[in-house]
Amino acid sequence: MKQDIPDKIPISYQRVEKWANNISGNMGIEIEVEKAPPPNNQGCLVVPNHRSYADIVLVASACQGAFVAKAEVTTWPFIGSGIKMANMVLVKRESKDSRKAAREAIRKRLELGYSVIVYPEGTTYKGPKTTQFRLGGFQVAAEGGFKVMPVALEYEDIEAAWVTNEFFLPHYLRTFGGKKMRAKIRFGDLIEGDDGMELLRRAQIWVDKNLLEMRAAFDREAKVASKS
Repeated sequence: MKQDIPDKIPISYQRVEKWANNISGNMGIEIEVEKAPPPNNQGCLVVPNHRSYADIVLVASACQGAFVAKAEVTTWPFIGSGIKMANMVLVKRESKDSRKAAREAIRKRLELGYSVIVYPEGTTYKGPKTTQFRLGGFQVAAEGGFKVMPVALEYEDIEAAWVTNEFFLPHYLRTFGGKKMRAKIRFGDLIEGDDGMELLRRAQIWVDKNLLEMRAAFDREAKVASKS
């Protein structure tokens, strides 16, 4: 898949952030941000875990950057419009050429000083930790000397994870339709190095540890609420 890599990338981050805040309100998601992300001009690789289609909303509300997404995401209700605004990098994962073009697009954006948001699991996963991270983005960061920021995100309701063969709309209506749900997103410290596998390992260890902490916090809060 051919990627658009202009010399200067016009991204309206204010517009994307406004979209994310509006969508999160419509979905009934109360987003709690723990620790601020790095300024966009640092040009780092942002690597969150992946629970649901709603992850895009969580990250876009708190972090400026271009998203890497599978091509079909642009057709999803509610979510696709935001991806298009954020100068996305589209990938057809079944195509070797598309994956190669995506890595080049990621590298170019990082060189221009834009952060790039990649979900390294490559698929949604219910947890409680992560499934295996993929090397691609980490290798780009290692070869180019770009920093990596691990991100952990978790939902109060574990059923927010979209990991079955359930269609988008039924899952959305069952999980988010008219309900209120809290979600936490936690940004880690920047890491760097010249070994892609080592960057991957360090990022995944951090994300897994923090996911367990966030899940435990939600569980404790639920127990306290049930007794009140």
